Amino acid sequence: MPDGLKDQTVLVSGATGFVGGAFVRRLAANGVSVLATGRNQVKAGTLQAETQVQVQVGDLTDKDFVEQLVSQVDYVVHSAAKSDVWGPFPEFHAANVIATQTLVAACQSADIKRLVHISTPSLYFCLDSRQDVRENDPLPDRFPNYYVQTKRQAESIVIDSSVDHITLRPRAIYGPGDQALLPRLIDRMAKQRLPQIGTGDNVADLTYIENLLDAIELAVAVEAPAQRVFNIADGTPCNLWQLLQLIGTELELPLIERQLSYATAMRIAGFMELIWRVGRLPNEPLLTRYSVSVLGLTQTLDISAARDVLGYAPKYSTEAGVSITLKQYAN
Repeated sequence: MPDGLKDQTVLVSGATGFVGGAFVRRLAANGVSVLATGRNQVKAGTLQAETQVQVQVGDLTDKDFVEQLVSQVDYVVHSAAKSDVWGPFPEFHAANVIATQTLVAACQSADIKRLVHISTPSLYFCLDSRQDVRENDPLPDRFPNYYVQTKRQAESIVIDSSVDHITLRPRAIYGPGDQALLPRLIDRMAKQRLPQIGTGDNVADLTYIENLLDAIELAVAVEAPAQRVFNIADGTPCNLWQLLQLIGTELELPLIERQLSYATAMRIAGFMELIWRVGRLPNEPLLTRYSVSVLGLTQTLDISAARDVLGYAPKYSTEAGVSITLKQYAN
């Protein structure tokens, strides 16, 4: 933990989520003064009892609530977001765009020392394979879903502001406590509802939670330069389907034997999306075009800027991070 944070106060938004909660625990364990906020009352109570950190439940679109929070702190880590791949646009716009606008405005008024914004490298990917993508590589003209669209808008709000800021784009975050990435894939593998999509030779980057927490610490404390965007990942790209087969073997799950060509999977996903939209069905389709692209295409990041500028050095390879994560499934 950087020494400079010991006498500072950090506000963490999204504290009842995976990343925000993990960072609150990291700060509290190292004696840093923390103020946290989130939307889930039950998780807020659990986090507060565990860490003795004040967790205020509220809506980041509420100007008065946000101004009151920001007025008490030196730094802000903004990890709050609606990160689902499916849902109505107004919910994504409120949680990702309006909330960020409100928070940035409060940070400007309070003259905070730095805002660290957790964004997403999904901005880069629009149904195509891309390798070693750099932060300044062109973004697509259209985004695959409302999540990515609104996260791009939120990022622009931060970047265009006068607030001292650093934006991180961590790829596919996983680790103990995650309820979104590996648990969903494992559940589908257990139910034999996850066919291999494509040829099975696509490569992916992932980000172990402890590596990301290190990156956030560095982004908060680094003296210069701000007003930058950094890719974050484990730095050990892996064959996605080989990794999933290894996970299945470790957990004694049925092997993935069915296979769909990428083109067939995209047609099925497009049809499912149409049915879900027309029928206004709850939850999300089993396949979306975004999920097909994530599972069937190569998508890797160049993290050299984070290494060179922030001093980011991932301590855990993806193999090591997954091994630690799978221990939570042990009987």
